[in-house]
Amino acid sequence: MTNIGTIRVPNEVSPRSKILIVGEAPGSEEESQRKPFVGISGDILISVLGRAGVSRSEVTLANLCQYRPLPDNKFERLLGSKQLDEGKAELYALIHELKPNIIIPLGNNPLQCITGKQSISRWRGSIILAGNIKCIPTYHPAAVARDRSLYPIFDLDIRRAVEDSKFPEPKLPERKYVLNPQGMELEEYVQLLSDSDRIAVDIETIRRSRHILCVGFAPHSKLGVSINAEDVYGQLAIRRILESPAKKIFHFGSFDTAQLKLNGYNVENYWWDTLVAQHALNPELPRALDFLCSIYTRQPYYKKEGRGEIPGDVKSWGLKEDKLGLFKYNATDVCVTAEIQKEQELELEEDQLARGVFDFEMEELEMTLDISMTGMLRDEERKMFIHKAIATKRDERQYILNGLSEELVNVRSPKLKTLLYEKLGLPTRRNRNGGVTTDEDAIVSLIGYCKDGLNSVSRPDAVLNWKVKLAICQLILEIRGIRQLISNYMKPTNDDGRVRSTYKCAATETGRWSAEKFVDGTGINSQTVPREALDIPEEIKEDINVIDEDEDGDSEDEGLVESGSSTE
Repeated sequence: MTNIGTIRVPNEVSPRSKILIVGEAPGSEEESQRKPFVGISGDILISVLGRAGVSRSEVTLANLCQYRPLPDNKFERLLGSKQLDEGKAELYALIHELKPNIIIPLGNNPLQCITGKQSISRWRGSIILAGNIKCIPTYHPAAVARDRSLYPIFDLDIRRAVEDSKFPEPKLPERKYVLNPQGMELEEYVQLLSDSDRIAVDIETIRRSRHILCVGFAPHSKLGVSINAEDVYGQLAIRRILESPAKKIFHFGSFDTAQLKLNGYNVENYWWDTLVAQHALNPELPRALDFLCSIYTRQPYYKKEGRGEIPGDVKSWGLKEDKLGLFKYNATDVCVTAEIQKEQELELEEDQLARGVFDFEMEELEMTLDISMTGMLRDEERKMFIHKAIATKRDERQYILNGLSEELVNVRSPKLKTLLYEKLGLPTRRNRNGGVTTDEDAIVSLIGYCKDGLNSVSRPDAVLNWKVKLAICQLILEIRGIRQLISNYMKPTNDDGRVRSTYKCAATETGRWSAEKFVDGTGINSQTVPREALDIPEEIKEDINVIDEDEDGDSEDEGLVESGSSTE
């Protein structure tokens, strides 16, 4: 059986088109009609193009391969084939002939084939040069059909590409970067930044630590200054700029201001946060800086340059010879943030409701910082008591699991696949990429399968067999939950006995606050602390005498204790 169809679906060429759209290969509907981009994917694409003012007849529609991969439209089946090689050669010839102003690669494979870049989620919306021709990649409309949350992003990308089709030049931003200035140059930029009306600010830290490596500043989108925060003169300069009356602009400043405060810096006049503004303007869209960069600026994706090389500890960083990559990344961040802020300010001037939400959430930021920095005082004696009770429960469940499985079982080991799918003979579960998986969704699915099997038999031996399989799946899920509980909530506190979280007031579509671990990687997500009652084994009661008393001095049920942390 061949993996490639025999019906050729030719490219649809509009000779005077300035827009070339490139997909992967035809599907069943395209094969049936012998036209590219028909069916659901085609409807989405043509509809979005129409809203951007472009008809189907005004664009050229092409694929990397003109033949359908069988039986499931998986592009991987075409790799190494003569049909794909011929299709790519035809595409390259078409590009040379048309010389379009813009190419729109749809999805990972066209992106890589045309630009050499990988990861459509990173590069979508970016302006990339393929030779001397502009490309603006975006998601394939088939992906949009599967995940409708991608639709508005796809729409924005197509609108940008249509606008860019009016001219051939890339028009990429011109920026000046001042990296690790010293001496009189440093003093010159301290004066310039401190005297500016507004400055974008961004910090770079060692991951999961309080160690700041550099701080970037930008008075506007064309100048980015990155100052070394490990140098004593750099630290003094940073302090002067942060305490100046200039309006400060951050992206997710809840992180930056907390880290700066932990390092003894005071931030005066925290005026704008681009993440908060995006939450007010478009709460349904992503709020990460790279996404805002892709819709508000012409800066191509840069998030893996410089920052991606930072190690996970201070010692390793000290051994690095070239730090300029990080300084440039930091300077780019602040230039981009300054540019985004200008565009957001214009949008908020036209949307007074969103402006009101923004102003309210900006006022909340000081409160979130205070709560984050204060943390919760934890009863260490009670924590140890609960930890022992939970660990005992885990060990009991593990003992039963090992007995039922007739082997030692690690519920997080890849060998679990052998137990479930080979030894027990349960149906193999796969993830989206087709790989065999034993993740939570797979185990929940297997529990349902075992329950169905149990309900379908009546012979005692068959009933027992299904009960054992069901119990094994349920124990795996329960033990994983216990282990995660210990990992997430039983870790040591900071030296002052407090557990901290980072609180965010602009993180959910509904406007509710959210929380995550503290900025230095310690602490917990305090909004997910378990509150259910916990059974205390008799042997632990004998080891540790913990008796809660109510206001009248009467003891409560000493066999139960809440598993949450205590607070002041």
